[in-house]
Amino acid sequence: MSEIPQEAVIFATLVGGAVVKMLFGAVTRKNRRRKMVKVGTVSELNCYPIKSCRGISVQEGMCTRLGLKVGKAADRHWMVVRSNGDFVTQRQFSRMALIQTAIEGNELIVDAPDMPTLKLPLNPITDRWHVMICRVWDLRTEGMDCGDDAAYWFSTFLKVEGVRMVYSAPDIDHRDLTKVPKPMGNFTVPGDQAAFSDFSAYFVLTEESLAALNENLAEKVTMERFRPNIVITGSPAAFDEDDWGEVEIEESAILRMLDRGSRCVITTINPDTGEKDPNSQPLETLKAMRCFPEYGSSPLFGVNATVETEGKVRVGDAVYAFMKSYIHTKMPEFSTEFTVLAALVAVTVAKFAFAAMTKNNRRNNMVKVGTVTQLNYYPVKSCRGITVNSGLGSPLGLKVENAVDRHWVVVRSNGDFITQRQFSKMALIQTEVRGNDLVLNAPGITPIKVPLSLPVTNGNVVNCRVWENRLKAVDCGKEAGLWLSTFLQEPGLRLLWAAPSLPRVDISKTKKPWGNPALPGDQAAFTDFSAYLMISEGSLCDLNGRLKQPVSMNRFRPNIVIAGCPAFDENNWSEVRIGDKAIFRILDPCDRCLLTTVIPEKGERDAASEPLNTLKSYRCFPNYGTSPLFGANATIDVEGVVKVGDPVYALRK
Repeated sequence: MSEIPQEAVIFATLVGGAVVKMLFGAVTRKNRRRKMVKVGTVSELNCYPIKSCRGISVQEGMCTRLGLKVGKAADRHWMVVRSNGDFVTQRQFSRMALIQTAIEGNELIVDAPDMPTLKLPLNPITDRWHVMICRVWDLRTEGMDCGDDAAYWFSTFLKVEGVRMVYSAPDIDHRDLTKVPKPMGNFTVPGDQAAFSDFSAYFVLTEESLAALNENLAEKVTMERFRPNIVITGSPAAFDEDDWGEVEIEESAILRMLDRGSRCVITTINPDTGEKDPNSQPLETLKAMRCFPEYGSSPLFGVNATVETEGKVRVGDAVYAFMKSYIHTKMPEFSTEFTVLAALVAVTVAKFAFAAMTKNNRRNNMVKVGTVTQLNYYPVKSCRGITVNSGLGSPLGLKVENAVDRHWVVVRSNGDFITQRQFSKMALIQTEVRGNDLVLNAPGITPIKVPLSLPVTNGNVVNCRVWENRLKAVDCGKEAGLWLSTFLQEPGLRLLWAAPSLPRVDISKTKKPWGNPALPGDQAAFTDFSAYLMISEGSLCDLNGRLKQPVSMNRFRPNIVIAGCPAFDENNWSEVRIGDKAIFRILDPCDRCLLTTVIPEKGERDAASEPLNTLKSYRCFPNYGTSPLFGANATIDVEGVVKVGDPVYALRK
C-alpha cells in the first residue's frame, strides 16, 4: 500500500474534526435550548429596505439569513453609492433620514420632501452587465445598478452628483461576515452573510435599554434613532440583551447573538428633521454610560445577531433566550463536553493556520523570473498606447494619473465596437493625457481634447457592445464623434467612456471554447477579455528569430513586458508578484488575430500577413483552436504600484 501524503492525512484529520465539531455543536445547542428562559415579547419589527433611509414598521415578517423580509423586500438590500461604488449613509448626508420607503405590490415606493415618487421593482431580473463592485466599510461586494432614474432621483435630493442606487439581488455575491475586521473579535462563523448592513443582518434592542438611556437624557429619544430590526419588551433589566447567547422567537426563528453594537454619529440625527443634534445627543450620554475599554471608544447599545434557523416572527411573539452566563454557572455539568469543545476549537485553529500556512508557503515558493522593462496603457481601445515608467495596478487595468487602460472605445451608430481589425488607420491615432483631458492626435487633422471625466446623465448614457458583452457607457459628445468619423472616413462613429458608476464586464461570463479560468468579480472595461496582457521579451526574441523582418513589441499591445525569462515562460506562471505589493493572477494564453499584422507606424496591414502566419506555424495548439497563442492574459488580486525595473516573482503552475 502506497504511503498517504502528509497533506492528505492532515486534511482528513481536519475534516473529521470539523464533522465531530458540528455533531457536538448540534447536541450542545439542543441541551442549551432546554435551558432557555423567557426574556420578553416582540414589541416592534422594522425593515429598512434602503440602507440609511427610513424604515417600515410591520406586524410580521420572515427572518431569513440575509435579513428581515417583508413581502418581497428584505432589510438593507438597496444602497446608495458614489460613482466609485463606495457606500454613503446618514453619516455623510443626514437628509437621508427623510427618505421614506413603502411596499406596494411588486414595487418599492420611495418618497422625500419636494420630490416626485420613485418606484423601484422589488424583484428585478439580475442583469450581470449592470452589476458593479461596491464597498461597505472594508469589504467589497456586488450590487446591481437600479438605473438612471433612481440615480437622478437620489442625486437631486441629496444634492450631490454621481450617486447610484444598487440592489443586492439573490443570485449575486453577498458579504461574508467572517471577513469583517473587528478589534474586539469577530464571532461570526462561515456561512454568516449580509447584504448591505454595516455588520450583521439583524440588530436587536430592548425597550428597557432605551428607557435606561432616556432617564439620563434631558430630551428623550425614540427607538427610531437606533434603527433596530427586532425590539423586545419585558426583559428583566436594561441591557439584558448583552447576556443572551441564542434567542428563539415563538418556537420559530432562532437567532445567534454575535456582539454588542457600537454606535456612531447616526444616533444624533433627528429622523423627523434630518438634522444632527447640536449637542450630539444621545451619543454623548451613551459614551458616558456605555463605553468599555475592550471595545474601544464607541459606546455599545443593542446587539448584532444572525439567523441560525429561519422562521416567521410577529409582534407579540414570546422571546426565549439562552444566557451566555449559563456555560459558566453550570460548568461542572459540562466539564467533559467543555474539554471536547476546547479540543475542537484547537482543531479549528489548526485548520485555519494550516490554510494560511499553505497560502503563505505558495507565495513563499515564488521565484524571481525577471524584471519589468515596459509598462504600456492604451486609453482608447485599438488606438496607440502610452509608454510610462510607473502606474497603479488596479482591478480594471493599468491606471496612470486619471486615465485607465482601455476605458474609451470607438463604436458605430448602433453601438458595436470597432478596432484596427476593421480600420487599420486607428493605429495612427495617438493618445496623450494633459491635465484633466485626453488628447487625440492623428496625421492631417487638428488634435481634439476630451474630458477625462464626464457627468453621468440620462441623456449621455448609451448601450454598446464589445464582442458578446453588452454594456452601458457615456457618450463623449458630437465633436469627438465627428473627429473620429472624419479621420477614419466612416460616418456615425462615437467615442464612449466607461464611467466608474456604470456596470462593468464580468469576464468570468465570457465564453471561451477551452474554458474560462476567470473568477466571479474579475472585471474589465473595454478589453477583449482580461484587464492585463503580459509578454516576455524572450517570447518576442524567439518569434523574431523566425521572421525575415523582425517586429516590435507594440504589434502585440501588452501592458507589462518582462525581461530575463525564457521564451513563453509566462504561460507557465499561475501568480505573479511585481515589486512589493501587486499580485496578478495569470488566466490563460492570449490568442492572436490579424490585428498583429497592422504596422503601427503606417496604419496598414503587412502584405505577407506577418507575424501572424509565422505564429500560426508554431504557436497553435489543438486545445485552443486555430488561433496562435502569444502572451498571457491576467487579472489582479492585490492592487499595487508597478514600475519599470521592478523585480518579477512567479508561482509556477
